[in-house]
Amino acid sequence: MRMRTLFVLVVFVSAARAEPPGLTEPVLAPPSSVAPIEPVEDTTAGEPSYWHQTALLDVAAVGAMALAIEAESSELVIGSLIAYAITGPTVHAMHHHGGRAVGSLLLRVSLPIVGGFAFDQTGNGYEGFLIGFAVGMGTAMIIDSALLARGTPAKPRVAPMMAPVAGGGTVGIRGAF
Repeated sequence: MRMRTLFVLVVFVSAARAEPPGLTEPVLAPPSSVAPIEPVEDTTAGEPSYWHQTALLDVAAVGAMALAIEAESSELVIGSLIAYAITGPTVHAMHHHGGRAVGSLLLRVSLPIVGGFAFDQTGNGYEGFLIGFAVGMGTAMIIDSALLARGTPAKPRVAPMMAPVAGGGTVGIRGAF
């Protein structure tokens, strides 16, 4: 067994030879064969905006509230107010944005109350409070859809690249930002 290993080693060593550096011709690779090394899985893509989902549910909640007011049903008004308060946070939670869900709930509860009390100070009484409440609701819905549901931007992508050229090669990185 040792003799066979020694024989194979001698054959390979005697067959290997190298030319002096000045006599070796450079290997030219065609440009089309040079390809950057891509990441195996691209997890850097951003999440698109989902504002239309919150806006659609807000329109439905406001429509239900208008119908409830027309029907003079306090139970339906309360139900539509609850729907208004929880639909936006629910959409954020479904997109795995817990912080945005909490922010949305705080906006949807606090802005109508602040708006109601601010307009109540104008001297219009109950009607002023309702107008301010509605303005606060609208403001909360706009902020929620325009800012909180905007999605997440794509993260920068960087990939190493290698390209053989005459007499050597090029090593670097490329990226998209």
